[in-house]
Amino acid sequence: MGKVILFTRVSTQQQHLESQEDSLRRAAIADGFSEDQMIVIGTKESAIKLEEEERQGLQELKKELAKGDVNIIYIFELSRLSRKPKVLYSIRDQLLEAKVQLKCLNPSFTLLNNDRTQFDSTASLIFSLFGAMAEQEMIEKKERFHRGRRRLAEEGKYNGGNIPYGYKIDKEHGKLIVIDEADAAVVREIFNLYESGVSQPQLAKEFYRRGNRKITISFLNNILNNERYTGRKHCYPGSSFERVYPVIITPEQFDRCRKIALENNTTANKARYVYYAHKLIRCKQCGCFWSASGSKAYYHCYDAFNTMRKYDHYSTPQCTNKIGISINILDSILWHLCIKEEVRYIVNAANAEVADYKERIGVLEQKLSFIDGRLKMLDEKKDRIVETYIDGSLSKERRDQKFAEVDKERKDILLEQVEYLNEKEHLEGLMVDLSAKYDLNDVGNIAGHLDRISALQERIASITNDKERSEIIHRHIKSITVENREIMYAFGIGTRMAMARLITITFYRGETEYFYYLPNTGKGGIVLRADENEKVIEKMRFQYLPRFFDEGKDRRHREERERIKEERERLYPADKFIFAYSGIGKFLNVSVSMAHMYVTKMGILKDAQVGIWRKQTVYNKEKLVLLLREGAKTDPKIKRIWDRMPDKNKKV
Repeated sequence: MGKVILFTRVSTQQQHLESQEDSLRRAAIADGFSEDQMIVIGTKESAIKLEEEERQGLQELKKELAKGDVNIIYIFELSRLSRKPKVLYSIRDQLLEAKVQLKCLNPSFTLLNNDRTQFDSTASLIFSLFGAMAEQEMIEKKERFHRGRRRLAEEGKYNGGNIPYGYKIDKEHGKLIVIDEADAAVVREIFNLYESGVSQPQLAKEFYRRGNRKITISFLNNILNNERYTGRKHCYPGSSFERVYPVIITPEQFDRCRKIALENNTTANKARYVYYAHKLIRCKQCGCFWSASGSKAYYHCYDAFNTMRKYDHYSTPQCTNKIGISINILDSILWHLCIKEEVRYIVNAANAEVADYKERIGVLEQKLSFIDGRLKMLDEKKDRIVETYIDGSLSKERRDQKFAEVDKERKDILLEQVEYLNEKEHLEGLMVDLSAKYDLNDVGNIAGHLDRISALQERIASITNDKERSEIIHRHIKSITVENREIMYAFGIGTRMAMARLITITFYRGETEYFYYLPNTGKGGIVLRADENEKVIEKMRFQYLPRFFDEGKDRRHREERERIKEERERLYPADKFIFAYSGIGKFLNVSVSMAHMYVTKMGILKDAQVGIWRKQTVYNKEKLVLLLREGAKTDPKIKRIWDRMPDKNKKV
């Protein structure tokens, strides 16, 4: 005979599922069904506040129907399925298609005829009538609920949601919102200290040292921006009704603090440095954008170097990707690449199908137009979850689970929005009239004249405005990643493993290029071009743009070099000693590799070695000259070295 579903639902925790279940069980047994055929689906959830896809009971019912072995469904009354006609008719049509009977006890009706091929005429009339009544009851309940919440707000009582820090709910006086003196004292102290000149990060540090880790930077920012503390009547963000909170600080003090915040805004009306890779580099470990520090002249992961992180709320551990790359090096590479990209772009744009760009933009605009609606639906969904929780129809655990689901869905939608906006902006950029910028008509038939292309390339390369350069770079480059890699590199003294930065650059045209940057090679940093397998192809030549300097670092390096120089001169005077293979090479007028061979392979200068200082081998000049002078008398190889040696060095 198939399975029998006993479908029950109550709207509040005060109502009981058991009474509905008993009535349905007796009706099923009276119709000849046994206990082992019965499946009970019982939930405590609101049919007013939750949509069809949000109701756990309906989802379980649909899963059972999908199995194809359900014979009949018993309900106590029609509103137990839903109070919304749209949902009711949707379920009705699904039951007809699946040929599953629906039997309602109050009012009593059976939905389908005996062969289950069409609706019973009397049942259809009852279904429509009671469906409309259920909807009207739902509307009236919503209106009563809304009026109740408005009245509570007007009376200064709690009507759901979160209350600001510094207040509490007085349950003994009808859930009146009153001042929590302990927390309010903290709020007053925060405003007083901020007004006296203590910054938000300094405040966060102070409360952290006191052991109050709840007072984070973001928490402080919320408090200092919260006008509720002034007692002003207002419909505040996140609220549906005007309300007045008890006064904790004066409106005048709040306004003074907002004025201070505006004056302290370091980015307002101030010129900013232009970093070519701004919001292009993503951290491979945490996904955070890399930030730029002009004073340090480096790009690095913002989260990994965020020293104020412990004074703020973070649900994830701090990123440990503590690598960086020189702003000057990366910006120079990007500009070098994008000069050629811009030429290609202009050449292609001269014959581009603008209609194709417009069509693609139209599709993106259509997608973007639905984003706000999708986000609004999520806001409404969250409001219903809150109302259901307040109503007692939802447990705290279930509420938090639903909040997490909504937040994840919101994040996914916002990421979609960013992707669509970026692509739309890029396509619109392709449609800009380039002739106004580069005088394209004057360039002539670019595709057919290499000299014209060369002239165009020179014109682009001559751009010195950093903002213009940055716009060109962002027009062509989609994303960048930087990570550590060990590679084999041929140094002056031989090939060995070296730590390098692997730079991966992805272009909007779909191609990806790879580069290695070696900061220290003995002759300064170099950039190597690589293939998709990360194999080195060639050394890259480009114009270095010295835009930023770490003045503090340069000063420390100068001081350290002077200190080392003084110490070395004190221990090993330059007129008597030589340092390292490079020093020998210069003294003998040979290459570093040759000097290395004389010491390690031939061994002719080994006896001149007197020690090691700061990882550098030290040689006595007098001994070295003596060894060569004597050796030249009997050994032809040493004689060639001696003959090549500068005369002034032979007299040491």
